[in-house]
Amino acid sequence: MGTPGYLVYRYNGVYFIYFYRFDSYPDALGLEALSQIPVKTKAFNKWASAKMKELTEQLAQHDVRDDESSEEEHGECRIARTRPRNGTSIEWIYELDFDNLAFHINGRPMFKLDCRPPSAIFEECISTDSYGHMAPSLTTPYMHRYIPTLKAKAAEGGDGHSETPAPSIAFDSTRQNNSTLHELLDIREALTDQETVREAFLQALIGQFLRSYHVGPHIPWLPAFMEREELPPQICNMAYNLLQMVFAPFFIRSTHRPSDHLALKWLRGDIFLWFAADLSSPSSQQKAVDASVRELETCPKQGTIFGILFSVLDVVIVRLDTSGDRKMVAHTAAFPFLPDQYAMSPSTSGITAVARLAAQADPTFMLKAQTSLAACSVLPPQNVSSQRFPEEVWIDIAEHVYRPKDLVSLACSTQQSRSAVAHVLRNPHVADFRLVQPLEIDWSLVQDPTPSLCDADHPINLCDYIPWYLKLYEEYAIRENKEGRVTLCYAAFIAVRSGSPVVVHLADKGLLSSTLRKIKTIDGTAAVSSLAELSKGKGWSSAIFWHPLSAQMNSTKLAEPHNRKLF
Repeated sequence: MGTPGYLVYRYNGVYFIYFYRFDSYPDALGLEALSQIPVKTKAFNKWASAKMKELTEQLAQHDVRDDESSEEEHGECRIARTRPRNGTSIEWIYELDFDNLAFHINGRPMFKLDCRPPSAIFEECISTDSYGHMAPSLTTPYMHRYIPTLKAKAAEGGDGHSETPAPSIAFDSTRQNNSTLHELLDIREALTDQETVREAFLQALIGQFLRSYHVGPHIPWLPAFMEREELPPQICNMAYNLLQMVFAPFFIRSTHRPSDHLALKWLRGDIFLWFAADLSSPSSQQKAVDASVRELETCPKQGTIFGILFSVLDVVIVRLDTSGDRKMVAHTAAFPFLPDQYAMSPSTSGITAVARLAAQADPTFMLKAQTSLAACSVLPPQNVSSQRFPEEVWIDIAEHVYRPKDLVSLACSTQQSRSAVAHVLRNPHVADFRLVQPLEIDWSLVQDPTPSLCDADHPINLCDYIPWYLKLYEEYAIRENKEGRVTLCYAAFIAVRSGSPVVVHLADKGLLSSTLRKIKTIDGTAAVSSLAELSKGKGWSSAIFWHPLSAQMNSTKLAEPHNRKLF
C-alpha cells in the first residue's frame, strides 16, 4: 500500500514526473501506466499526438526544475531535464518515452511504446538480467521488447558513416584486414597458461563492471550511439580504469579520471586504447582504425605498436609496424566483448582477445612500475660477462620473487633479469600474490559438501564449501529477481605467495563479504583472510580474500538447521 513511485512522460528531452504516494507496484501503478497506451496502431498514433501536444502546452506554463522536493504531494507534477532515479524513497518508476518510443521501468528501456505487452502478461514480463538489472523476462515475446538501434544519419557512403580523411603518414603502404588474432600477435593458436589465467581474471572484472548501477543504465543504449562523442564519460572512464587494472604490471587501484575521456590513452608503453562508438561493420571498423592512426601521427614511438579499438560492446585489435622502410597496419575483425544480457557464461571472444594481448610480455613495464614501486632508479642495466646466465636461470630466480618492489629491484640489475621479470609478469599479480591457475568450476556439478547429521565431525574443504554457498546465493538472487547470476562476477585462482600455494577468491565486495561472514559464523577458527578491497568506484567495488590450498572448516555447526540456510 505505502510504496511511493513515479509515472513519467518524456518528450523533447524533458521529463514530466508525477508522484504517487501509494501502490507503485507493477500490478497497480504499472498497469495504470500501461493501460493508457492504445494497442492498435491508428489509435496509438492519435493518442501519442494528443499527449505530446498536451506536454508541450504544459511545459510552456510551468518552470523546469531538477531539484527533488522532500514534500511531494500525491499526483503533483514536476518538470525536469534529468531522468528521476529510484532509491530508498522511490521504489518503482514507469516512464513513457515519446522520444524513443520506449516504455521504461526504473530507468531501463523494457518494451516498445507502440507495441507494449498485453496487461495479462505485463507482470510476468518484468524480470532482471544476468547482472541484476531490470530487464524483460526471457518469456517476453520478442515483438514487445525494446531494442535500441543506430540513429539514422545522412552519410555520403550510404551506410550510416560519414567519410573520414585517411592518415597522412605512410601506414597505407601495406594493409592487412581481418587478420586472425594469433597471427596478429605472432603467437600460437592455443591459449597459454598465462593467457588462461588472465582471461579468467578479466572475466570476473567484467562481471563486476556490468553489475555496477553506474554502468548498467547505459549498456542498453550503446547500440544507439553512432558518433564517439555520444559515448557517456562514465562508461569510458570506468572501462579505461578496468583495462588499466588488467594491463598494469601489478594490479593497481585506479580511480583516475582523464580530463578528456575520448583521448587516445596508453595502457602500456606499446599498447594504446581508442574508443569507438560502433564497430559492427567493416566500414565502421576501418573508420576507427583510420581515426586512431591519425592520432598517432605525432607519436614518436617506433617498432611494433598494438591498439585496442573499443566500443564496449565490441573490440578490434590493431597492429602497427613502423620500423624500417615498410610500414604496415593490420587488424582483426570485431570480437563481441560484453557477454549477453542473459549470459550463462562470462566468456566472450572479445574478452579472450584482450586477455591474450595483456598476457604478452611487456618490455616497457618499468616505465609504469618505477613511479610507485621501484626501490632503485631505473637505469640501463649493465651487461657484463659475469651476468650472462641462461635465460631459464633468470626466469627461475624471478619466479621465486613475489613482492612487487622486489621484482622491480631484480629487474634493475641486468637486461636479462628485466626480460625474466617481464616474462613472470605475464601472470596477473594481485597484492603479493601471483595468480598461476584458475580454479575451473562446473557449476552444474556443484553439490552440497556438508556431511550427514550422523557424521557432523567430518571437516569440509573450503574449495568445496565456497562454490556451493555461491551457487545457493545465486539461486536465491535469481528467484527473488535481485542480483542476477552472481557467479559471473566471481573467479578463484591457485596463487603463490612467498612460495606457498593459496587460493584467492575474486568477486564483488558485497558477495565476498557475505561469504566470509557465513564461513566465520560456522567456524570462527577457519584459516581465511580478511577482505581486501582492490578497487572502488561508483556502484562497483572489487575485492579478494584467500586461504591455504588445503584449508578446511569444522562442520559441527553445519549440523544445526539454521546454519544450513543461506542467510
